[in-house]
Amino acid sequence: MRKLSFRLVMLLAFLLALPKGPDALASGKEKEESSMPGQSSTQARDEDGVSQEDYILLDGFVLATLNSTMAIQVPSGWDNCAGSGGSTMIYSPAKSSGAIDPGSGTLTTAWYAPGGSGSEILEDYVNTLRKTNIYSDVTSAPVTVAGQDGISLSYKMTVGADSFSCRSACFVYGDILYSVEMFQGSESREDYFPVFEEVIGTAAVMAGKWETTQPETGPVEPEPAPSEPDYGREAPDPGEPMPEPGAPEPAVTEPIQPDPTPVAKDPVFPTGDLGDFTYAINGHPYQFPTDMSAFITGDLDIDNTLVLSSERSGGALANTLYFALAHMPSLELIGVSNLTGKNAPMTAGLLTALVDTQASAVDLELPRGICVGSAESSIVDAFPEFADMAMDGVADFRGNELIFACNVRDDGCNGYVLIRNDAYCSALSIICEEGVIREINFQSLGENAAVLFE
Repeated sequence: MRKLSFRLVMLLAFLLALPKGPDALASGKEKEESSMPGQSSTQARDEDGVSQEDYILLDGFVLATLNSTMAIQVPSGWDNCAGSGGSTMIYSPAKSSGAIDPGSGTLTTAWYAPGGSGSEILEDYVNTLRKTNIYSDVTSAPVTVAGQDGISLSYKMTVGADSFSCRSACFVYGDILYSVEMFQGSESREDYFPVFEEVIGTAAVMAGKWETTQPETGPVEPEPAPSEPDYGREAPDPGEPMPEPGAPEPAVTEPIQPDPTPVAKDPVFPTGDLGDFTYAINGHPYQFPTDMSAFITGDLDIDNTLVLSSERSGGALANTLYFALAHMPSLELIGVSNLTGKNAPMTAGLLTALVDTQASAVDLELPRGICVGSAESSIVDAFPEFADMAMDGVADFRGNELIFACNVRDDGCNGYVLIRNDAYCSALSIICEEGVIREINFQSLGENAAVLFE
């Protein structure tokens, strides 16, 4: 086994282990009521809600609503960039069309109906966030938002070659989980957390009828489906005479109903190796990292008309934007890098991050049919070298092509990681809980990680 550098040990520690924050969820007598700075007692503490006449609109802010129930204000200079992940709306001064930008602050508002009671909903959500591989250093504290008991969270998000400082406030009203979150990129020159605190302070339950032209942060209602023809009865042949009144109707042949039993689909890669860094979405095969122009229409929910900037200097992956495909109950996202050296369309970008945590927004499949929900044992079938490894995080090498390791993380989950010696040092991480795969992510770590193979 080759000697491992300190940098490699630290990198594997990040990819395999998610350290817990020093505090736990407050409960019972330990839970004390608190509020975010800037919170308005008039707008946030009236449990019966606030009428529009009594709601105070701050200078420089505009009204937005969540689920027709919750009012909140966002900076007027921040474009309502895009909807993302159904009920999520994204706002940013960078006007990067719904991207989470490493060079700026990105504000998201979201709501989700998970089922369960208020305290259970909050606890499940925070536990999910703690176990997501791209999050670390998660700390929590009780908070009151819009008159509701909630949780204030602080954490770090590291994905690809970028990192973000994050804060969020989540609370439950009417069995709906609401979340307001700020991602502040490490390349940002501004501190956007005071803005986040002001936004939290404007949250209020809406009482009575409100008149607003602002778009709601909720899912778009689908268009009504066109009426289906009656397949149980054939249309009469226009050449045949109409039946006489009172004559018996011809027998109706009922249409054959499909078998409701799900049919197991054949894997796109029935053989193969995890070290190939191949994957499939919706049955279409791809190689990571992936040219955005290679994707079949519909495989990624992304606007190909967006323009990727080339403003930041640095390494090859300096100009990377991240797009949330799903936000709640857990984050699924992609990262797209602009390597052209100039502003370029989305189709000229390179996919350098792909995070699948719940198999809903991305139908991601690895060789031998491995996906979120597969048995942990299938990992060894697709990469036999893991069979003889101790779950201790000690890495091994496959020639000068791959570094791989596995361990038991601090949260009790098992982590598996492979790092490939390609131009961007691509990594594949698989996280398992109780014998089942619950997260798969690809990330390009950047040229600085090339030292691992020296």
